[in-house]
Amino acid sequence: MNFTNKAIAILGIITALGGLVVAARVTLHSSGNAQPSQTQIPAGQRYSIVNLDTLNSRASVAKKINNNDQVVGFFNPNDSTQKAFIYSNGKMSEINSLKSRYNAATSINENGEIVGVMTANENYHAFFYKNGKTTDLGTLGGKSSDARSINSKGQIVGFADTSNDKAHAFLYSNGKKIDLGTFGGLNSYANDINENGQVVGFAENRDRIPKAFLYSGGQKTDLGTLGGQSSTANAINNQGQVVGVADTANHQPQAFLYRNGKMMDLGTLGGQSSIANSINNRGQVVGEAENASRIPRAFLYSGDRMIDLNRVIPANSGWNLTSATDISDRGVIVGIGTYNGKTQAFQLTPFAR
Repeated sequence: MNFTNKAIAILGIITALGGLVVAARVTLHSSGNAQPSQTQIPAGQRYSIVNLDTLNSRASVAKKINNNDQVVGFFNPNDSTQKAFIYSNGKMSEINSLKSRYNAATSINENGEIVGVMTANENYHAFFYKNGKTTDLGTLGGKSSDARSINSKGQIVGFADTSNDKAHAFLYSNGKKIDLGTFGGLNSYANDINENGQVVGFAENRDRIPKAFLYSGGQKTDLGTLGGQSSTANAINNQGQVVGVADTANHQPQAFLYRNGKMMDLGTLGGQSSIANSINNRGQVVGEAENASRIPRAFLYSGDRMIDLNRVIPANSGWNLTSATDISDRGVIVGIGTYNGKTQAFQLTPFAR
């Protein structure tokens, strides 16, 4: 496996599922069965929108927000580099201690500690950033690594090359990196960790098919699919609720919510596919879904309804919101959209009309 190509793909602006596909718009009912439904907007719920890119870069991507409204991600200056940023108190700033040409911040915890990926000797390495100092987290014996999430205890998850050039999910805790292994396949990736130390991601089985996993109490559990073959878990909240994307029996990748031992299909916005990127501790889910015109739209799933976030921002904002990447416990949402013809990081703050 070429880890460098994989790392570059992962840092891409919109998450790729290998193509977005069909199905009627569906919404879950308490039974867990998918039923046809119409998008509904909570009465009086609207959002103000802020362009996080105060650096006026070529493009920017918001990845994570903490409960102090600090946002991290990456941006492309007006050259061929890619740089990590932190947005705080109304200003986007480059994380200057990352002395590499390409880097990205992927997660921030409640203490303001940041993890991500940076170039190191022509490879990619996971990093930890605190108080102006950057620590290279190394690998699992191979060349490259990538950190994806950090909790408030300083536990970090991601994936790293092994000595035989396979990528394995890791948990970094108390100064030690633990290889989380696979389901009998070659590769695995950890995407998120909650405050209880539970980890989610995906791992290949013996047939090289990726399966969403939950790692808890030293055990890795296959979370299943929506009737198809493959699945990926992207985020977990402190209640152990997991979101991600899974194939249906009709080979359609759909956003899922896994809770109480059951995987539920969250549907689309009238199109063919969707992906859930994050979930907060109130059970609100954000992600990206196709509408009936096969156009990707940022969504919020709350109160058993999927909402196109483009419908709850000012009509004359000039924004087209394509993907929501994270949501805080206060309901503040960050993501990616287009504004004045450029890909830009945004922040949505809810208010009652």
